[in-house]
Amino acid sequence: MSKKAILYGKTVNVPEEYDSISKLLIYVGEKYPHKGLTFISASGDEEFLSYSELLGYARRYLKTLHQRGVKQGDVVILEIDNSKEFYKTFWACVLGGIVVAPISQPTSWEPNSAGLLKLSKVWEVLKKPLILIEEPFRAQYQGLKDSGCFEGFEFISTQELENSEMEDDICYPGPDELVFLQFSSGSTGIPKGVKLTNRNILTNIIAISNRFESTENDTVFTWLPHTHDMGMFAQHLTPVKNGCNIMVFSPFTFVRSPYMFLKKITEHKGTWFCATNFGYDWMTRKISDDKLASLDLSSLRFVANGAEPISTLVIDNFVKKFSKCGFRENMMKPAYGMAEATVGVTMPKIGTPVRVERICRTKMINENIVATVENNNETDKIEFVHEGHPFDGVDVRIADENGNTLDEYMIGEIQIRGNNVTSGYYNNDEATKDLFIDGWLRTGDLGFMADSSLVVSGRIKDVIFVRGQNYFAHDLEEIIYELDTIDRGNIALVGHFNSKTQQEELLAFIKYKSSIEKFLPLRKSIIDKLHEALGVEITHVIPVSAIPKTTSGKVQRFQLRKNFENGEYDDLLREIEECIQKKQNKEKSIQQPRNELEMFLRESWSKILNIPEQSISIDDAFFALGGNSIKAYQLLDEISKHLKREVGSELLASCKTIRQISEYIEGMPSVDKNSAIELETDNRIDMDKAVAITGLALRLPGAKNQQEFWNNLCSKKDCISQISPKRKELSGKPEWNDWLGELEDIECFDNEFFEISAEEAKFMDPQQRLILETSYEALEDAGMIPGLEEERNIGVYSGISTNTYYQLLARYIEKYGAEKLHPNTMVGNMHNITAAIISHAYNFTGPALSIDTACSSFLAALHHAVEAIRHKSIEGAVVTSANILVVPIAHILSKTAGIVSSTKNARVFDKDADGTVLGEGVVVVYLEPLAKAIKENKNIYAVIRGSAINNDGYSLGIMAPNPKGQYKVLLEAYNDAKLSPGEIGYIEAHGTGTTIGDPIEVNALSKLFSEYNVEKSSNIGIGSVKTNIGHLLSASGGASLAKVLLCLKNKKLVPSLHMEEINPALQIEKTPFYVVQEVEEWKVKEGSTRKAGINSFGLGGTNVHLILEEWNQSHNIQKEKRKVNLLTLSAKSERALEVMIKQTEDMLRDLPELNIHDMCFTRNRYRKHYSYRAACVISENEKARTLEGIKRGQFLKGRSAKTCIYIGDLKKNCKDIPNLFDETSETFIKNFSEISECAKKHGITDLNHYNRNDLAHFTYWYSLVRALKDSGTNINEIYGVNSGQALADAANGKIDLQTALRMYFQEAEGILEENGADSKPQRIKSDIVLSICMQEELSDILPEEVQSKLKIVDFQPSPEGSFDSSLLTIIGELYVAGADFNWDYIYPDGLGKLMNLPSYPFEKKSFWISC
Repeated sequence: MSKKAILYGKTVNVPEEYDSISKLLIYVGEKYPHKGLTFISASGDEEFLSYSELLGYARRYLKTLHQRGVKQGDVVILEIDNSKEFYKTFWACVLGGIVVAPISQPTSWEPNSAGLLKLSKVWEVLKKPLILIEEPFRAQYQGLKDSGCFEGFEFISTQELENSEMEDDICYPGPDELVFLQFSSGSTGIPKGVKLTNRNILTNIIAISNRFESTENDTVFTWLPHTHDMGMFAQHLTPVKNGCNIMVFSPFTFVRSPYMFLKKITEHKGTWFCATNFGYDWMTRKISDDKLASLDLSSLRFVANGAEPISTLVIDNFVKKFSKCGFRENMMKPAYGMAEATVGVTMPKIGTPVRVERICRTKMINENIVATVENNNETDKIEFVHEGHPFDGVDVRIADENGNTLDEYMIGEIQIRGNNVTSGYYNNDEATKDLFIDGWLRTGDLGFMADSSLVVSGRIKDVIFVRGQNYFAHDLEEIIYELDTIDRGNIALVGHFNSKTQQEELLAFIKYKSSIEKFLPLRKSIIDKLHEALGVEITHVIPVSAIPKTTSGKVQRFQLRKNFENGEYDDLLREIEECIQKKQNKEKSIQQPRNELEMFLRESWSKILNIPEQSISIDDAFFALGGNSIKAYQLLDEISKHLKREVGSELLASCKTIRQISEYIEGMPSVDKNSAIELETDNRIDMDKAVAITGLALRLPGAKNQQEFWNNLCSKKDCISQISPKRKELSGKPEWNDWLGELEDIECFDNEFFEISAEEAKFMDPQQRLILETSYEALEDAGMIPGLEEERNIGVYSGISTNTYYQLLARYIEKYGAEKLHPNTMVGNMHNITAAIISHAYNFTGPALSIDTACSSFLAALHHAVEAIRHKSIEGAVVTSANILVVPIAHILSKTAGIVSSTKNARVFDKDADGTVLGEGVVVVYLEPLAKAIKENKNIYAVIRGSAINNDGYSLGIMAPNPKGQYKVLLEAYNDAKLSPGEIGYIEAHGTGTTIGDPIEVNALSKLFSEYNVEKSSNIGIGSVKTNIGHLLSASGGASLAKVLLCLKNKKLVPSLHMEEINPALQIEKTPFYVVQEVEEWKVKEGSTRKAGINSFGLGGTNVHLILEEWNQSHNIQKEKRKVNLLTLSAKSERALEVMIKQTEDMLRDLPELNIHDMCFTRNRYRKHYSYRAACVISENEKARTLEGIKRGQFLKGRSAKTCIYIGDLKKNCKDIPNLFDETSETFIKNFSEISECAKKHGITDLNHYNRNDLAHFTYWYSLVRALKDSGTNINEIYGVNSGQALADAANGKIDLQTALRMYFQEAEGILEENGADSKPQRIKSDIVLSICMQEELSDILPEEVQSKLKIVDFQPSPEGSFDSSLLTIIGELYVAGADFNWDYIYPDGLGKLMNLPSYPFEKKSFWISC
């Protein structure tokens, strides 16, 4: 009697200590407090998080969730890719009894993209729950919320969850309470959420732990996504249950460096990990043999292989390769599982060898039986691995379609049951009903049993497995139907496992009855469509006369697969291939190579052009065979490598065929090996030539300032959109529908601030207007106080190319005539004025140059500015550029030139890159000698180490780049910097986003870096800001510079967008570069600094390379002893002042680490002081960091206000002053010592009325008045009353200090009367009266009608106030009344550091030509 194909797992007993996974974490945290998770970054850095710390984070996160209204039993979606943040959030939900539904973040945020469709459908299935997200993606989720398509959409970021410092109580749901929802793949269908309870999960992880023989001594490694059931349950919860240490890689880090994964296993003596078939294949292919000697895998007890069809070929290759590293064949454990079983169903026991079944393909396909292949027939052989025995707690059987258990060696459906098996799908009763038969869950997988071991042989119905991912056939078919070229019902997609290649293949069957020739375009469109939508490759597209279906109309996919595997379509596929070949190859006379060089050339042509060698004649023209610019450069690269010398593009200009190229090369002169340029390196900064960037201001798409731009970069925000309705209206072109990185408010300008009439502003190029405002912001940022009257030897260098406002001017003149133009219209639209207008506005006498090298204009301008500063011909430089596209002309010309992408994205480095997208922006920087910036405690964004500029000379076309020119400019720049390329940590690429430009740029970089021994493993990041904001043409280098400066400032690298699949032509794996695709810490070796290079290449061939280094040395700042500071704010309008106050209040609230002293230092000393003013004394004390006591005022006379001081009877009126013997003011202490000495020397201390307290009081007032005079304010009158007269006379210089003391203490009536004659002046010549302790006396001296014409500042000291606070209070009140001060005296060099503050809030007034 045959043995039945059914296996039973042992019973699982859940420990008393935990019957829920929430109790599990508490148990593990208490038992293993020093064990936990180590998160490994892309650079190999490790960050440890103990289980007890994880529990603490989870409880604090839970507190915030409860505060936001989330309660036990609620469902939340987790879209968090960052592993550390995911686990904190996951456990927070578990501890609160909140049901978790993790799904991957969308890879695209475009409407109707697969990721967003899945999110929306999962969200709908779950009844619109809260979504927990990562903070960097807030903008994208906010966009969804605002779109109107997600009504009721709410989310909380992980940053918000961190806000609570309190831990919340834990909830303990029962064993059968729902805790987890695992969602299937799919984009167009309804996603199915597998329901998992505490019992399901605990049963499975205990069973897996038993089979793994896992203990607390294990060190477990994982790279699998936590949204994957194997990553979540086998690689996280199972080792957590055992108190193991877990080493966590992100999938991105693993894919980028599988060697690092195994190297860390070597270092930490890892004991097990799980991976997919893809993972083992990736490690085998991507880890070079020369690295094997550094790996030791002998510490591994086993590795699990699951989640994908398991390839015997992949296993064999992995075992063979890594056996040299101590890996043994019996370590590999093929496993079978699925989300519906929590994760694990079967796996062989530890230590047993891999078993392989080699069976007859035809009998398996046609008879559903397993038979040994006869006579080792390779063509009929198919191999499957054994996936072992059931885990404890689960039963497995093989059944027919009616639920009857089959015998061993018969193929049927794999069915399971047990406590780890789901009860069904969430909110999907229909799918749940179809899921079970007689209590057994139908897996949809085919398999058989052999000797009580499970073998999985395939999949049933419409489940297709491609690249490690399940797809539903109808999902893929829906995408193809979008072509609108095939009627519904006439497509069937089928999965097929190719036993020869050991790969899953996708077959597309199309009902089609015409000729093969006519079928080929349809075939190509189907292949392209699916690849474009999901990156899925179709192996064969097969035309058939009919799609087989059941009587109920269901497609019989199994029948089509069976026909294919039986070879019924072989002849048809051969005919298709022949037709394709015939179309590609035309009849011609083939001239064979005559020598080895021509043989090499033909072989290279064949490889690059992807055509057979035999079909290439040495007299064929390269471009006639399908060559293009990028392939031409690939050919030049191949020839250069073969000849071991540089070959330029002039070769292909002179030679078209292999024969001509061969003869040209043979006639080339020999190379002088000694002629190569030697790179002189000295990695230290040369202070004599180093230039600092101390000011930065920008206006970029989606960003009005540095912080907004940085936030956009970190959140991967794509700032490209279709032309806005407002821009269409401004341009007068309602039909303009291009994609653009659009700048807001290009029509707005604060003309009154710059004293430009409204009529003139209207006719000015908006680029000039925006450059004026942005240059002011940059100069403020650099502490240059724009608008001072004296001349300054500062140069202005403007990179500028186009003025599209000309088009509107032309239309205006055509409609209204030239008579209505403003006289300055000509200069308002000239390129050179973009520089000259800055010199004019700020009285700069250095050169004012406008430079046009097309796309490299900004960096070309900056290079010339650096040279001028180095030669000491100027003391500093403003470098600026703007690109505003007022009308569509730039788009029209760019499209004609082939520069603009056919899509909305600049896909730099991507294999499908086909051009750029235009963008707008304004960037301004200020440069000065590094030594000067250090001396003045400037905020140094970066040091310019080196720069170079050149031209390509001849290239394949005026718009085509020349790799030789790019290489040379790189070499010259690093020579100028005296820096080894190996010191560089990041390259901001020019990034044309074209199939020709990107490979040439990377090739030139790789050539230089490899020549100077930069290892491929150096991990130098590379990216392009064009992917975020588009190509800013002449200002593009400015955007690149701004990005790198902010990366240096924040010590992070930010992602380049839209790079889905690397362009193979880059050959980036052979370079030290990697494309930065996530926000990452920019780490450097201890003692090193961050350094970056920036490329900028212009149409016409002008190349510039700039090398930057961070400046992180400490400034020479004296320790400030003040406990309080004075903050002043001013503007040219009341509205602007209020905006400035609001900005400052926001800073104080949002930035607890804000340095109050440096803020006041920057505001007071390094800002110009305008008529509308505000001031307040502000404390470093955390509770007093507010502007609560701010005072406002204005003085509109266009000059500094004059001040008169009236000092009252101090001894009578001012007794309640602070305890002066606790005073810490240096000014007071110094003056008290001087006055005490004077009093003692002249015997004043022996007077009857003297006491030490009175002397301190006199010192207080004497110091206050003296400090006010020294502060530089315009005090032209000082008067006193009674005891105050002594102080007034001393301040006026009428008496010396000795006499003043005698008067003060003796109250000598005669002297007081004699000197008090001026106490009632006939006429006040001041604008402000400072009344010190006057009380009612001021009314006696100044009648009300006089006071009404003056600003009265009344000062009465507070018993709680210090001397410094009193002085600053008076200065503040005088300031808002219109008084000016010598801020250099109040804040001398070394007393603070410049910092970046919100820029001046210009008024937004519209000025635009309407025609």
